[in-house]
Amino acid sequence: MADSPNWQKSAADRSGVDCQRNQVVADHPIVRKGLMLMVKYEPGMETAAEASSGAEAIAQFHQHRPDVTLMDLRLGDMNGVDAIATIRQDFPDARIVILTTYDKYLSIKIYIEEIVIPSIA
Repeated sequence: MADSPNWQKSAADRSGVDCQRNQVVADHPIVRKGLMLMVKYEPGMETAAEASSGAEAIAQFHQHRPDVTLMDLRLGDMNGVDAIATIRQDFPDARIVILTTYDKYLSIKIYIEEIVIPSIA
């Protein structure tokens, strides 16, 4: 990227510092690519892996071991909560940010507190 104008370079290329490596998981390509673009231009961040399904997210997590995962809850093959639980079985310290447009917040909160957390404790 030496020939690219500064605004076209990723934040990592501009800063020259170690970056937080992120995994982006969303089944909709526009959402996934949009999140990756936001990460690209955020100083100190880069996308280490992307996935469009729960199974792919789990495999990519094992392969790339990202610092942070941005996980959509609505995925085609499984829900994001189940993918998180599977990842956290092998990596209990995994840092995962949940992304969702669900309007049923309370149901998700109860599911996470009563099913996911006890399954990894």
